[in-house]
Amino acid sequence: MGGNMERMNCFKKGTVENLTSGTKYNAIRELIKKTSVFSHVKDIQKIVKVVIEREKIQSTGIGHGIAIAHGRTNVINQMMMVLGISRCGIEYDSCDNNPVHFLFLIVNPPDKTNDYLHALSSIAKIVGNRSFRDEVLALSSPRKIEKILNQAFRLYLSNNPKNNDRLTLQPV
Repeated sequence: MGGNMERMNCFKKGTVENLTSGTKYNAIRELIKKTSVFSHVKDIQKIVKVVIEREKIQSTGIGHGIAIAHGRTNVINQMMMVLGISRCGIEYDSCDNNPVHFLFLIVNPPDKTNDYLHALSSIAKIVGNRSFRDEVLALSSPRKIEKILNQAFRLYLSNNPKNNDRLTLQPV
């Protein structure tokens, strides 16, 4: 990212959607299908496949209603990050056995592992705050959620300048 905060636009229009699926694999499929940022990807089934294959290895439900599904594939050339919000909760085999309300999904090219690790760290810090999670769940509009998440990422990165040169969150 080269420290250019103006380029950091991690949750723009089409990156957050409300989910209705109650199981993790169906929720992953629904999220990929509904988020418009994936609409230009030619082999969308490849993304679905790599994310679900990774999920079968070990659940990415990290607790507190959060899951961060992910996968690597060369059908994209930069990292893509989206969020599905489930008000009812998704049965997800989370480490705390609680349903997931925040299903983050990150897909990155194989050569962008550092971007993924920094995005993962940022997500954990931002949504690790219970009051922030409650505030986001209270919003019904995906566009409003995108705005608040984008602001939270900008604030997090501006307060942690060491991350600015390493984190490139641009989901296309």
